[in-house]
Amino acid sequence: MKIGNAIRWTIAIALIVLSFANASWLAPQPKGSLRLIAESRQPGCQDVEVTRADIMAGADVVTIDAIPLEGCTPPTVPLRELARYSMIFEVENAAATLAIFEQIKRPIDQRYGFIGHDAAISEIRRKHPNAWAFTIAEARKCFSDYIWQGWLTVTPSSCKNGTMVIPIDQKWKVAGWPRRFQARMAAAGTRVILAGEGTEPDHISGLGKLEEIAEIPRDYTGYVWVSNIELIGRSIRR
Repeated sequence: MKIGNAIRWTIAIALIVLSFANASWLAPQPKGSLRLIAESRQPGCQDVEVTRADIMAGADVVTIDAIPLEGCTPPTVPLRELARYSMIFEVENAAATLAIFEQIKRPIDQRYGFIGHDAAISEIRRKHPNAWAFTIAEARKCFSDYIWQGWLTVTPSSCKNGTMVIPIDQKWKVAGWPRRFQARMAAAGTRVILAGEGTEPDHISGLGKLEEIAEIPRDYTGYVWVSNIELIGRSIRR
């Protein structure tokens, strides 16, 4: 009987300790501000005026197809004309993507990110180890690993110096959301993207409805993947 009581007390104390360890309100206010990633409205094409309109609508980062469709504006054009803005390149061929930067002698710095499949992203990392480069599968794995490890105050190895994608309807699974969680990700060098519903392995769904804005905490300072920047961008910046 005494042993049973001791076990129950031990479990109760452990739960209390973990509750405080994951308490968002005890964490410091995260640094920085929310950043919107505008999903391309013209997949396969880079119309500079459309891209500029996305930026004016509130996008902090725009997505660019590294290999455009035939007859479309090459990615060197927005990269040159919108040089001071941030971009995420959707990569199929690493060599072709890196050649874009070499062609206009543009350094690969923290303004630029790369998203694609394993082979292309591995090659970009090999040549530019400090670049922001990730696969959707990696970002999904980071999230799924954190779902159970985070409640034990552990940051998974799959997240360290990586990227996490969180479906907005599943953020309740995130231990310490939002402030404690963000402190852990900052310490691990992990970028966080809040996305729309769904966990497809090769696609990130963007936020596109006004009611989804209310689901974003005021003290969230990560990225938000947006499919309708004209609606979401103008509304969230008010």
